[in-house]
Amino acid sequence: MKKRLIAFIMCLMLAFGGFAAAGCENTPSASLDPIDATVELWSAPEAFGRNQNYKVEISGDGETWTETAVYNVKNGHQLGDKLINLGGGVYFGEPYTASLVTFDFEGTVGIRVTYSKDLAENGYVISPASYAVKSVQEGNTVTFTLTQDAESPRKVVFRPDGEWEAECLQIMTNIPEKEYKVDETAENVYVIEEGDEIPLTLPEGKTVYYFKKGIHTLPGGYWAELDLGKTETVTSFDLMTPSVNQSTLPGGLCFELLAKQEDGAWESVYRSVGEDAENNVNLTGVKVNAEARYFRIVLHGNFNWQPVGNYRFIHKAYMSELRLFNESGENVALGRAVAGAGKDFAVITDGAEGDVYGHAYAGETFSVMDGYTYYLEKGSVLNGAFLGNGRENVTISGRGILDSSILESDHDLSEGRNGAIHFESLKNVVVEGITMMHAPMWMCVINYSENVLVDGVNLFGYCTNADGIHFSASKNAVATGCFIRTTDDLFVAYHYGDADGLTFRNSVLWSDGGRALLLGLANTGYIKNVTMENCDVITFQNVWNLEEAGGCAQIIATGGRTISNVVIRDVRIDEVRFPVIAQFLQIRSGNDAYGAGFVSGVRLENVSYASECKPKSLISVMSPGGAVSGITFKRVTVGGTEVTADNIGDFFSKDPEIEIIYE
Repeated sequence: MKKRLIAFIMCLMLAFGGFAAAGCENTPSASLDPIDATVELWSAPEAFGRNQNYKVEISGDGETWTETAVYNVKNGHQLGDKLINLGGGVYFGEPYTASLVTFDFEGTVGIRVTYSKDLAENGYVISPASYAVKSVQEGNTVTFTLTQDAESPRKVVFRPDGEWEAECLQIMTNIPEKEYKVDETAENVYVIEEGDEIPLTLPEGKTVYYFKKGIHTLPGGYWAELDLGKTETVTSFDLMTPSVNQSTLPGGLCFELLAKQEDGAWESVYRSVGEDAENNVNLTGVKVNAEARYFRIVLHGNFNWQPVGNYRFIHKAYMSELRLFNESGENVALGRAVAGAGKDFAVITDGAEGDVYGHAYAGETFSVMDGYTYYLEKGSVLNGAFLGNGRENVTISGRGILDSSILESDHDLSEGRNGAIHFESLKNVVVEGITMMHAPMWMCVINYSENVLVDGVNLFGYCTNADGIHFSASKNAVATGCFIRTTDDLFVAYHYGDADGLTFRNSVLWSDGGRALLLGLANTGYIKNVTMENCDVITFQNVWNLEEAGGCAQIIATGGRTISNVVIRDVRIDEVRFPVIAQFLQIRSGNDAYGAGFVSGVRLENVSYASECKPKSLISVMSPGGAVSGITFKRVTVGGTEVTADNIGDFFSKDPEIEIIYE
C-alpha cells in the first residue's frame, strides 16, 4: 500500500510542476523504476569537510531514505587558456568547489537530491544521456532511479541546467567490494588507525596496509636504510651527488639523515631542506654525533632558484654514495644498505660513485613495495601520493579517497609537480575502487608497465597537467568502469616506448580542457592494439590550439613512429558546453615538434557526437614523409547525421588521397 501511495504522489508531482529542462539528458517519467537494491553507505570524517549545495538521500526499498555525506571536490580550467574565452567562458584561475557523493549498490537504487537554491526556473540535467535516467521533481527536490551495471558501474552528474562548475553534483557508485576486499583480521594485514605512524615498510609476515576510517598522511621522500651490524658512533658523513643538471639534480639536494637503536624510534641526525639546501652538492666531512646501529637517508627533492630547462623539477632527488665515518675515520656504511624505496638501494654504499639512486618525483611521494596491498577502507582519506619503480604485484584498492591537495601545486612548476600515483616499470598492478582528487600533475600514471588493471576509480583534477590515466609504453593495460573529470587529457598513451594492448572502456568522461583520448606525440616506440569502447563523454573542450591539441580523440603519430590497429567503438559524446572549441576527431601524422609518423588501421564504430561540428574534424598528413591509411567508419554520426562519403566534407577536413571505408 505504501509503495502504491508513493508512486501516486510522484505521478501528481510530475503532473503539477515536476519537470526537466527541454532537450536535457534526463528523462522525466510518471513513474520511476521499482526500487530494490542492496546499498552500502559510508562517510569520511567531518574534518574532511562537507558541501552544503546539496542534500542527498539514498533508498534501497523506496520507503526508507538515508542521508549520505556530500563532499567538496574541485574542478577548473587550464590557467591562461585563450580558447575558453572564444567559447564564451571566463576562468580567473581559482578552482570551483563542486559536490561529490560516493556509495556502492547492486540492483535499482533510489536517489533523492535536494538543491539549496532555486531549481524550478531552468530545470536540471542528469548525465550521461545514454543512461536515460527517469526522474521526478517537486520544487528543489528531484528523485530518480539508477540500475547498476557490474561491467559499467553507474557514474552520474546532476546539475541545474546551464550550470557546469560549482553547482555540479557528481554521484559516483560501484558494485559492493568483492575480489579486492580485505579482511582486517587476516594475519598478513597491518591495521593503521587515524593518528598512527605509517611505516615505510611492514613488519615481517605483513603484506597489507589497511587504512581505517579517518584521515591519514603518507610520509614522503625517497629513502634507503642501513644496518651497520652493531652500534657505531658516527661523527661525520659524506653525501655524494651528481653535479647540478636538468636530468638528475636541478638544485641542491634536500635530505634528512636519521638514526635509531635496536628498539628505539627514529631520530633526526641532520636535516637540510629549503634554502639551507641550496649548496647541497657533494657534501663531505659533515659533522654529526650519532650512536646507533640503523641509519636512514631520506631524499626530499632539491632546492633551485631558477628553472633548469623549461620547468623547475623541485622533486628530483638523486645521490650516488653515502659514507658514515666512526671515530677512527672508518667508513662503517660500506656495503650496509639493506632496504630502500627503490630496488637499487645497494648502490649508495657500494664504494663507488658511478651509479645514482633516486627518482624524478622523489619529493612528497610514498614508495610502494613488491607484493604489497594498500587498502583504503570506506571513510578513509589518505593525503599524499604513491610512487613505484620496478615493482611487482602491487594493489591499491578499497573505497577510500586519495587526496593529493597537500602536494606542491604552484602552476609555474608545470610538469615538475607530482601526481597521485606515478608507477613506472611495474608488473601486475591493480588500482581499484578508490577516488583520487586534486593532484597537480598527471593523476594516475602507470607507464612502461605490464599487466595493469585500473578498475572503478574516480578521478578529479582542477589544474593544468592534471591528466587522467596514462598507459604510455605499457602492455596489456586496462582501464574500466572509471569516472574522470580533469582539466587536461583523460586517457593517454604517448610515444614513450612500445605500447601494445591498451583498453579504455565502460567509463564516463568529462574534460574541462583536453582530449578524452590522446595517442601519440614524442618519438620513442610504437603504439598498437588500442581499444576505446562503451564510454560516455559528458562534455569536453580543447585548449590553446585547436589544430595542435584538438579532438575529443586525437591520434597523432610523430617522431617516425607508428600507431596501428586502433578501435573506437560504442562511444557517445553528449552535447558539449562550448561547441566552437570542441573538435570531434583528429587522425593525423606529424607536428612541428617531432615530425611525421605513421597511422594505420583506425576503426570508428557506433560513435556519436551530439553537437554541431563547428571546428571541422581533421584527417591529414601534417608533416612531410608521414602517412595515414586504413580508416574505417561504421555508423559515425555528428549532430544526428551519419557521416558518409557524400557528406564527409561537411564535418571533416581530409586530405584527398586518404581513403575512408564506410560500412
